[in-house]
Amino acid sequence: MLKRLQASFGIHGVRNTVLAKVFRESRDALGPDPTGATDFAFSNKINESGANLIWTTLFTPRTSLNLNAGIGRTELVDIGRRDDYKQIRIGLTHDFLPKLSGSLLFRRLQNDRRSPSGALSRMRFPSD
Repeated sequence: MLKRLQASFGIHGVRNTVLAKVFRESRDALGPDPTGATDFAFSNKINESGANLIWTTLFTPRTSLNLNAGIGRTELVDIGRRDDYKQIRIGLTHDFLPKLSGSLLFRRLQNDRRSPSGALSRMRFPSD
């Protein structure tokens, strides 16, 4: 069973656009996972929550900057594991010709995992 609550808000101006989103989701397994390929192999109840903010600004009519930042949490309730995510993306896009554009993107993702014992393990993913 899946329950999800989500709220979004946006403001669009002449040169700037801002979008914000928050969510909370609860999932309960309907039965055992025979494949062991999903998170339900570890826990019959999974809670997720998070927030995201996106800002886009136009430097010129052909060049824009995008900033996307977000946080999230996944909890595997039955085993007491918690994963906290932080991500940021910064992108610059320029239209060279009507059908030719280029983009430069920086992305950083960090995952902090807390085990039932309270031990913290940190994973960082390099930029693409």
